[in-house]
Amino acid sequence: RNGFNLPINGIKGEDRWCISDVRFKTEPAAERWTWIQAPFNDNRAVWQHLMADGVWRLDYQMAADTDMLDAAKESVVTERLKRQFGDDVDFELVWVGPYGYRSQMLDSFQHGRVLFVGDVAHVMSPFGARGGNSAIQDADNLGWKLAVVLQGAASPAFLNSYSDERVHAAAENIEITRRTMRFLSPQSAADKLLRSAVLGLAKTQPFARTLVNTGRMSVANAYPSSVLNAGARGGKHVQNVVLQVDGQSITLIQLMHRLDAGVLLVGMGGSAAPLLNKLPAALKARYFDLNESSVELSSALAQQLGGLRDGVAIIRPDLYCAGTASWAEAPAMVARFNASFNAALEGSLC
Repeated sequence: RNGFNLPINGIKGEDRWCISDVRFKTEPAAERWTWIQAPFNDNRAVWQHLMADGVWRLDYQMAADTDMLDAAKESVVTERLKRQFGDDVDFELVWVGPYGYRSQMLDSFQHGRVLFVGDVAHVMSPFGARGGNSAIQDADNLGWKLAVVLQGAASPAFLNSYSDERVHAAAENIEITRRTMRFLSPQSAADKLLRSAVLGLAKTQPFARTLVNTGRMSVANAYPSSVLNAGARGGKHVQNVVLQVDGQSITLIQLMHRLDAGVLLVGMGGSAAPLLNKLPAALKARYFDLNESSVELSSALAQQLGGLRDGVAIIRPDLYCAGTASWAEAPAMVARFNASFNAALEGSLC
């Protein structure tokens, strides 16, 4: 990234944290805990949860001016654990990791023939497990598009849609994590007043509990302005629901593999053959009639597609819906989806 001298937008957070991974001789209850103002950590935040192999992760928020090398010393970590669990706590220290937050992203995830994925494209605070998840989503988005280009269904210009979609997702993820950081580390009097009000009301008012922001869990970002959106619900993710096919329960992804489908058309009734013939052969477009699955399980997918009835949906290889339409409107929807590939054939890689 630095070798291309590309502009990077972002901020470096003042928050400092120190992870302590430990094994306890006598384990606490297997519960996940979050303290926003932990009395044993100078009224700063603490996370506590069980991981694999009996290792517990304790994540302590530090003061902005903390000497992080000192905070990671075994003697200091031990004293910190004693303040939380008592002087007689018996534990094995597995790993200590001091860190700070950064929020950065490239203006574009594409530079000539180079495409940027994961941390080289964007870095965000870890709230909600958005770092690793967004990197996987980058790869999921890019992988099938590279295949389409390599198979000749579109020119390299089609890869512009990767950057457009994932830049939008990264910006959204950074904004969400910044809101969490502002809640955990108020930077203004207004932020502090808001947090105090939320925490006070949350004790008795259910509505306020939803405003306690210790991290919004990662979800699949929508692509509302994607060039690939061809119909209703275009750019919205479809969950990997379970279907019943030939008496066997299989997931949507497994169904796509079974059908050797690149792009999957899903519908109820109607004739899909004219639609499939309009799509590039390299896309390996296949059709699945929801009536071939059990009513209960097919309705779960239909609900994901906006209550699909007497119509058809286009599902991309990364399980994003390109659009839904009635059978009467389906040819126009497929033509719009197909046009995004045809337009790319006339373009060039920027």
